[in-house]
Amino acid sequence: MNGLYKHIIQDKDWFVIQVDIRLSAFLVKFKSASQFYRLISNSQYRFLKESNHSFFKCVEMGYYRMTINQGSVKVLFLLKLKETNNKQYKIRELSIRIKRLIFCRVKIYDPCDLDETDKELLSHKDGVNLFQKIKKSYSEKLLIMN
Repeated sequence: MNGLYKHIIQDKDWFVIQVDIRLSAFLVKFKSASQFYRLISNSQYRFLKESNHSFFKCVEMGYYRMTINQGSVKVLFLLKLKETNNKQYKIRELSIRIKRLIFCRVKIYDPCDLDETDKELLSHKDGVNLFQKIKKSYSEKLLIMN
């Protein structure tokens, strides 16, 4: 175990949000995973009088990737929040914001519980390239050092 994955599991401020959406519903509402991400992170949709754009400022950095399997779209987010004093509240609020965009199942878990494929991708310099970067992300220097 090395690379970015090792760094993520050693930092307890990281968490995973897995969003499962029926493929047919996803195709009707969105054109791509990046459009889905933009609506979550940069839209004016409001919840609790705060836009998604404003809310997403609490995210320091992260990664996401999409997979399609057996009629279901899975969007996996690995995120690190800036504020850790109310982390559980912010994670729950993000889950609600996602569910307000589209009917879906949202799972929240620790990066240690990622499946083996994602662990392997995050452990290799080239595997990380299969994830889209969110905000500032770790530089290649971190990956080379490990």
